[in-house]
Amino acid sequence: MKAVAYVYKSLARVSLTGMVNEGWRPGRRRLFAAGFVIMLIVGTACNQEPTGVKGEVYKAIKLMSVTNESQTAQMDQSFDYIKPLPNAEALKYLCEWLSAKKATERRSAVYIINTLNWDDPSPAFAPLRALLTHKEDTTRGMAALALGAIRDAGAYDTLVRLLADDPSAYTRRCVAFALGDMMNTDALVPLKAAKEKSVDPLVSGNIDNAVDRLTFLIENEAAEAKAKAVVEGIWIIAGTAPQQKERIERAMKCINSADEATRKQVYANAIESPSQFVRNSVMFAALKNGETITVDEKDQKYFEIIRNIVGE
Repeated sequence: MKAVAYVYKSLARVSLTGMVNEGWRPGRRRLFAAGFVIMLIVGTACNQEPTGVKGEVYKAIKLMSVTNESQTAQMDQSFDYIKPLPNAEALKYLCEWLSAKKATERRSAVYIINTLNWDDPSPAFAPLRALLTHKEDTTRGMAALALGAIRDAGAYDTLVRLLADDPSAYTRRCVAFALGDMMNTDALVPLKAAKEKSVDPLVSGNIDNAVDRLTFLIENEAAEAKAKAVVEGIWIIAGTAPQQKERIERAMKCINSADEATRKQVYANAIESPSQFVRNSVMFAALKNGETITVDEKDQKYFEIIRNIVGE
């Protein structure tokens, strides 16, 4: 896989039907890391739809569970059912779907929890942790990604064990990415140990991304206040695909909480990172804000690709 052709290697590709994409396909541009592929099959309808908040969550799940990745309008509509709802109540009803027997509905709930922002995600911790032992590797992997996204520190030990022992390469690569998403730099030890044993290139790719992101946090642990927020924004982008609007918005909110001078100072340091993930993220953030940034010749091809994507 040539880096010139694609900005990043494929990392945690999520398929709600269990059809795991084993790599990049020509014409599909993924910028940063985990690109979520939603390929769903039709589910059956209940005899009577619920109403109120529970009813809106029901609509979101039912629509998402019959949506494929090319149907972006339907995906957005599923999220739009949830976003205006009282945050805690919406999460409560989404959690009920985590025990759904139908795989596409269960995965849809996991995916929505993973994707949207929650004031207090803790009600989802226990039911998502329970899915880490599910017989289906797609569900285990997706649950790991969601737990990483909502930063459930209590799931850390189980995720480390799954990274070492789960028989599914799909689950292991999702777990590797999730550990990079938790901001726990202790994960560098098990991640590096897993990399030494890994024979699957996609698992190795996710480990590389997680290691780079966590190392970036360590390199900038002395950052304070506004600079620390810019570092976090860059760290988020380094684990994000451009179509993940919620994550991009969250990252840019962190970055833009700092003044321009602070942003440029952090950019100047981060653009010298040995990690391509980090350097690409800096370029994305600067271009997203319409800010100028000087890049090395080795990064010029990436800069042009990222500029085209940001301009779309």
